[in-house]
Amino acid sequence: MTEETLFQEVLSRCPEERAAFLEQACAGQPELRAAVEALLAAHAKPGNVLDKPPADLGQTVDSEPGAVDPNLKGLPPSIPGVNGIAVVSVAFSADSKRIVTAGSDKTARVWNATTGALQLELKEKEQVGEYVKCAAFSPDGTQIATAYQAASGGLVKVWDARTGKTLLEWQAHEFGVQRVAFSPDGTRIVTGGQDQAVKVWDAQTAALLLDAKGMMSSESSVAFSPDGKRIVAGRDDGTARVIDARTGAVLLELKGRPRVANWASLSTSGILTVAFSPDGTRIVFGARPAAAPVWQASGTRGRERSCSNSKGTPVLW
Repeated sequence: MTEETLFQEVLSRCPEERAAFLEQACAGQPELRAAVEALLAAHAKPGNVLDKPPADLGQTVDSEPGAVDPNLKGLPPSIPGVNGIAVVSVAFSADSKRIVTAGSDKTARVWNATTGALQLELKEKEQVGEYVKCAAFSPDGTQIATAYQAASGGLVKVWDARTGKTLLEWQAHEFGVQRVAFSPDGTRIVTGGQDQAVKVWDAQTAALLLDAKGMMSSESSVAFSPDGKRIVAGRDDGTARVIDARTGAVLLELKGRPRVANWASLSTSGILTVAFSPDGTRIVFGARPAAAPVWQASGTRGRERSCSNSKGTPVLW
């Protein structure tokens, strides 16, 4: 188990259970325990953006040189933004110290998660993409992958997260790239494109390792399981597929008959985003109308556990 996976697993447990779980999970592995404890300490730091109560988010704070203006209307002081630019993707680094955003101005930006200071701009020189669709840190925080939305093709780039140097770039899909993510061990990159293909790449060479055609919809998302062995992909018909990350074989189809009348519109709107639980046993996805079903990620058909929409109406399959 990687330190990032274990870190997420610890966070998913009740505070009073974390110490005992960590001790058991790291038995005989003092270096792993020290790494996870460092991540937990950074996460619990008082300056952590996620720990700020709502009332504090409207107050101004002093920022170091180069910080985005904290007085930008409608923005919390520690959540970065730029006037007139839509942020279409956002992600923390594993140590919670940095945030990467993908913007409609074809630029990804790295920010200090505590002060909101701009640390790095990852700008596509030729401006080949219509905009950066997604950006993600590698598990060790040393690299950032960006995916571009463009009619001319689906470009993916890997950058040095400290210097901004381009390490890799390639045309990953025939059309735009909807989602990009590193595997939990950082050795592979998964992309989902508007060509409806799910592809897996070597993170060091960009060699194509898997091309699973027709596995997702053109506007959906993909995600690795915590162990890196499976990939879940959403589809237009309101279903999702779990595939083997090495072979592309379909392991599980998540579908069923919903028990609420308004769920019918899901069949035409599809699934927009998907994610595994930290322990890999469940899958959640977001769709139109606002709903978040939670599926059991095992078996041959997939069993829906529970979900609710934004109005609090329970949805059971």
